[in-house]
Amino acid sequence: MSKLTVSSAARVIGISRSTLRGVIKRGSVSVNPDGLVDTTDLEQAGYTLQPEALAREQARQARGTAQASPTAGTPQTDILPQALDLFGQLRDEIRGELDAAHARQMRLLRLLERLSRYIARAGLPGGAAALSAPPPPQIRQPIMSLLRKYPNGLELKEIAIKINSPKPLRNVLQGMYRAGLVVRVKTGVYTVAPEHRSPEA
Repeated sequence: MSKLTVSSAARVIGISRSTLRGVIKRGSVSVNPDGLVDTTDLEQAGYTLQPEALAREQARQARGTAQASPTAGTPQTDILPQALDLFGQLRDEIRGELDAAHARQMRLLRLLERLSRYIARAGLPGGAAALSAPPPPQIRQPIMSLLRKYPNGLELKEIAIKINSPKPLRNVLQGMYRAGLVVRVKTGVYTVAPEHRSPEA
C-alpha cells in the first residue's frame, strides 16, 4: 500500500490533519522515520480510504518525486516537503493549544461569575468580594441602621458624615450593593434593600 504524508493521509480518509495527529499521538496509527503514514495502518485503525482522494494524493506524490529526481540526494529537495508538512503540523498544534486555552479561560470566567452571583444571593458579607478580603462587618451595621431611616437614600458623603467615618465608604457601599444589602437609588445614592429594611432581616 501507499505511504503518505500526514496531510495527504488526512485528506484520503476525510478528516483534518490535527485530528489525525491526535490519532497518531494516541498510537492508533504510526508513522515511519520519514514521517509518512502507511495506508494499511489507516485501514487497520478502522478508517476508509477514499479512492479518488487516494489517487489524487498518489499522483501528487508521484509528481513531487519526479520533480525531485533530477536533483535526488540534494538535502534541500529531500527535506522541503517534510519540512512544510512539519510546519503545518506545528501550526495546527499551536492553534489547537490556543483554542483550548481560550476555552478554559472563558469557562473559568463563567464559573467565577456564577460563584459571585451565588454568594450575593446567599447574602454572604461582601458578595463577590468575599473571595478576597471583605470590609469589616462592624462598619456595615451603622450604615444599615442609618439608611433604614432614609428610604429615599443618602449620598456617600452624607453617609460618611452621619456615621463619622474617617475613611471613604465607596468600596464598602459597593461591597454591600453586591451583597444585596443596599440598592442604588441613583448614581452615588444608596438606601437599604427592601428585604433588609427591618432590623431582623
